[in-house]
Formats: sequence, C-alpha cells, structure tokens
Amino acid sequence: RAKTTMPSSPPKKKKKKNKSLLVILCSFCFFFWFKPSEPFLVPYLVHTKGFSIREINEEIFPVYVYAFFAWTLLSGPIAAKYGSRFMLRVGVLSEFVVRWVLIYGESLHAMRFMQVCFGATIASFPFAFSYGVEIFSSATNTELEEEDFEDDDVSDTIDNNNNTYHCDEKKENEKHNGDQTGYISATFATSYAFAGIVGQLAVSFGNRPAKAEDRIAELFWVSLTSVGLAVLVVFFVLPDVSGRKSQRERNFSERRGSDGRFSAIGETVETMRLAYSELGTRCLSIYWVVASAGLNFVQTYGSNSWYETDADSGVDNGYFVFIAQISIATVSLFARARVVSEDFGNRPGFYSLCSIFGFVAALLSGHWGSGPTKNLGSKVIAMFVFYVILTSAVNLGLLVCYARASACISDGFERRREEEKKKRALTTPEAINNSNNNNSSSNNNSGNDRELGEQFSSVKEKASIRMLFGMNGIFAAFTLCILQAATTGDSAKTIVRVGAAFIQIGAVINAITTRLVGLKNGYTCSKFEENERRWKGEIGGRDSHEIELHHARV
Repeated sequence: RAKTTMPSSPPKKKKKKNKSLLVILCSFCFFFWFKPSEPFLVPYLVHTKGFSIREINEEIFPVYVYAFFAWTLLSGPIAAKYGSRFMLRVGVLSEFVVRWVLIYGESLHAMRFMQVCFGATIASFPFAFSYGVEIFSSATNTELEEEDFEDDDVSDTIDNNNNTYHCDEKKENEKHNGDQTGYISATFATSYAFAGIVGQLAVSFGNRPAKAEDRIAELFWVSLTSVGLAVLVVFFVLPDVSGRKSQRERNFSERRGSDGRFSAIGETVETMRLAYSELGTRCLSIYWVVASAGLNFVQTYGSNSWYETDADSGVDNGYFVFIAQISIATVSLFARARVVSEDFGNRPGFYSLCSIFGFVAALLSGHWGSGPTKNLGSKVIAMFVFYVILTSAVNLGLLVCYARASACISDGFERRREEEKKKRALTTPEAINNSNNNNSSSNNNSGNDRELGEQFSSVKEKASIRMLFGMNGIFAAFTLCILQAATTGDSAKTIVRVGAAFIQIGAVINAITTRLVGLKNGYTCSKFEENERRWKGEIGGRDSHEIELHHARV
C-alpha cells in the first residue's frame, strides 16, 4: 500500500488565514493606541481643566489603580468564558467613554469616573496578546490529526512519524508565540510613537494664533476619532477565534437539565487549574505579576515626575513619548528572534538582567534628574533617558515572559495528548492482540481521538491561555494597589524608583523559585533533552511501540 507523507506544518491556506487575522488584530491595536492627546494629558488637566498637580497625583490618578484591580477581577473568568475578543470590545468601548469624558467633563467626579473607565481599558490590554496566541495555538495540530485519522493511509504515516511531526510543530508554534507578542507590542508602541510626534508637531507648529493649550484640546478629538475606528474594527471585522461556539454546540446535550450556574463555576475552576498546571508557567507568573505591576506604576507616574521637575517641559512630551515608544517597538521586534524568545527566555537570568537595567536606570533617574541639565537645554532630559532604558528593558522581559508562559501551557496540553494516546494504545485489547501485525487496524482511531479532543481540546487550551492572562492581571492589579497604598503622598519621582525596585525583587524571587523547584534546564525542556527524545523516536519507530505493547500484553 502506498504511503502518504504527513506535512510537518499546517496547510498554506491555514497559515495565510492566520497571518490575515494577525494583520487585522494589529490594525485594531494601531487605532486603539493612536491617541495624539495622551502625551499632553497632565498639561491639559492643569491648564484647560484647572486641576492642580496635587489633585492629579492624589485624587485622580489613584482612582485608576483601584478601578484597574476591580476590572481585572472579572477579566480572567469572563475572557475564559466568552473569549479574548469580548474583553477587547469591553476595553475599546470603555476607552471611547474616556475620550468623551476628557472632552466634556469638568468636575473632579467626572475625572474620577474617567479613570474608572480607563481601568477597564488597561485591564483589556493583555487580551490582545492572548488573542494572538489563540490564532497560532498549537492545538490546531490536534484538529489536523482528527481529520487525517479518518484516512487509513495517512494514519499509518502519522504513527511512523509521530515524534518528528510533533517536535517540528512545537518549534513552529513557539516561534509564532514570539512573533505575535513582538508584532502586537511593536504595533502598540509604533502607534503611540506616531501619535506622540503628530501631537507634538500640531502643538509646536499648528495654528499659531491659538495658544498651545487650545491646540492640545483639539488633539482630544483626533484621539476620539481613532478610538472610534478601533470600535468598528473589533465589532465588525475582528472574528472570534476562541472556538467556544463549536464547543458549546458539542456539549449542549450534556448540559441540558443541569444547573448552569454550577456548571459555569466548575468550568471556570477547571480552566484555572489547567492554566497553572505547568510548573514553568507558575514560576514565570511570579515575574509576570511583579514586573507588570511595577512597570504599570512607572508608566502611570513617569510623565508626572517630569512635570514635577520642570512644568514647562509638558509641551514637549510628544518628543519624549515618540522616542520612548520607538525604543519599545525596537525591543518588541527584537523579542521575535528565536534566540531571545526561546533560548534566553528559558533562563531565569534573562529576566533578572532586564530588571537590573530598569532598576539601575530608575536610581540614576532620581539622582541625576533632580537638577537642571543646562548643557542639554532641559531639566528632564536625563530623567527621560533613564526612563526609556527602564521601560524598554522591562518590556522586553515581559514580552518574552508572555511567549514563554503560553508555550508552557501549549507544551503541557501536547504532552497530555501524547500520554493519553499511548495509554489508550497500551490498554486497548485490539491494539494488544494485533501487536505482531505490521499494519494495525485504525477503525477506532477516529472515535478515540474525538473523545481525546474533548478532554484536551484546542478550546480548553485557548481558554487556559486566556485565563492565565486574566488571573495574572488580577494578581498584578492587586500588587499595584499595594504599591499605591504604600506610596500615598510621595512624589512621582519616588514612586518611579519604588516601582523599579519592585520589578527587581520580582526577578530575584523568580530566579530563586525556579532553582528551588528543580527546573535546572529552564521553564520547558532544554534543547539537549528535546534532541535526545527526537533521536530516540526516530531510531525506535514502530519497533519501540511494539515492544511497549508486548510488555502490556505480558
């Protein structure tokens, strides 16, 4: 019988569709983050709305921190149930409300409500990354196998090349995880950088008779328009990739007559368990939570620290934002490199190194940014340079952490699928009775794999990844609340230094924990172990499988 070769990667049409979805997602991210008014928010609140810098630091911005925590408490379970796209819709609608309140709101209560809505915006931010991971989920490999197992010719070939096929597919999907985090982060940063320079040019060289404050106010209408375009993209163009509809249709008959509330609670708890079932994911989550909380703290009060040092620098914030975001976009593309996202990202020391850069930069920023830097023509240039180093280094560590943690979940699901297949092959009477035959029967493969797909399906894998992003967001938001409460009344420069120090603490704890739990080769298996397993599979082939069946029969 002629043998059909199994491709080592998904079909080209599937790849093209995935890339098209990634382009649509990046388009949404660009419109979502293109806000030329954002670099001038503090000067706008001071000069146009009439708030003092003390009111902004102590009565307006802190509301966002606690609102962010409240929104993230809901984001994980909601995203696991309804998909990443649902959370992106909630976030972009909240941001649309933020734009309206900034234009028409005048009171302190209105600004506080604006910060509550902005908390929902930032809580939805990580789900752009989880959506990208879902596009290139490694579980699509299982879906392809379920289709191919219906053909007897192809099933034999899968048995012969099982180890090689899965190893190649695993590498391909890990590369995609690095690609999507890099592309999405680069899109966010590029959009914000472009918005910053557009806003700066409008403020510096716009309508000359008008005051700078009036030109800044006009930028908020541009931001509103861009966010409105993002609303249209996410509601009418961006598709749902969670697969929850097909899963709901398959399980509809099982759920009839049961209590839906208890079923939903049990499903949520099970998804949480699967999200943190891998030891590598749990260790990476330590750095993820602490670093994202510290970076959020630094970015929230970064421009405030510049304004505290030099109030006149507020009209130049567009230049600062442009340079900072271009730097972040550069490191985001750098995170796409396989040696970074897979090799370096598998080592705890990489995250410690990123955090050390940020911590040292924060200390130098507080020391050298305290007085005028006359040779550079501004009091805040030195502070800004170290701010760029801090945010770029920590962003690089977080992007690689996202890719590595999601890869750990995918590896765990893939390993469980392989273990379950071997277990069923060893315990099936037909497999044992026919172990001496060269061509084993595959009549039950389709049913077995369909049942296996229900237990470790791509829907559950994607839900676990979304739950990981949501739950880590909750822990990060809680940590952010603790930082906010501990630094109440402190200056913005002090807050920036505290945030950077906290990031470094998280990296140290992550490194120590990884060693204590015995992950000496990193968060996933090392290249040596992978090559050794692949070599054994290639030389063993069907003979090694027959030996296992023989032992089971005895």
